[in-house]
Amino acid sequence: TLQVSTGTPPSAQLPDWTGLSITEVLDDTRRLELDTDLLLILEAIYAPHPEIPADRVISTDPAAGAEVFSGDEVTVVLSSGPAPEAVALPDWMGLTITEVLEAIGQLEEETGITLVPDVIYAPHPDLEAERVISTDPPPGAALSSGDSVTIVLSTGEPPADSG
Repeated sequence: TLQVSTGTPPSAQLPDWTGLSITEVLDDTRRLELDTDLLLILEAIYAPHPEIPADRVISTDPAAGAEVFSGDEVTVVLSSGPAPEAVALPDWMGLTITEVLEAIGQLEEETGITLVPDVIYAPHPDLEAERVISTDPPPGAALSSGDSVTIVLSTGEPPADSG
């Protein structure tokens, strides 16, 4: 049999999967494919949520109700459960400020806790410029969302002689 393409890939409205498990989402995706020839590419990511239980859908991107076409990627955001009240500050000594800011972003993504970095500079006899000398509070301290962390970076110069 010869099938002539209309030039338009199959499309449908994205269902509302909020609260479903990933298994239920996959089952629904297979049903969509069988019913409409709509083939979606799913990417699952996790984020904390105060009310939706772990491993259940928080949201999708695009949002439920949006028109999606065969071959479109849909990001499914799954709950990792409630965010912790506090986290232990990691040891960032020797890292660059870029690496620290990436670590802060990853910490926020994984736990929902937002830290506020405050950067200052100081001389250090061994660390090259832009490397972390210390933090205040120190590594291991318990921090809650919105807490400030002072990050002391090396100027790349040894301390001035005090004599």
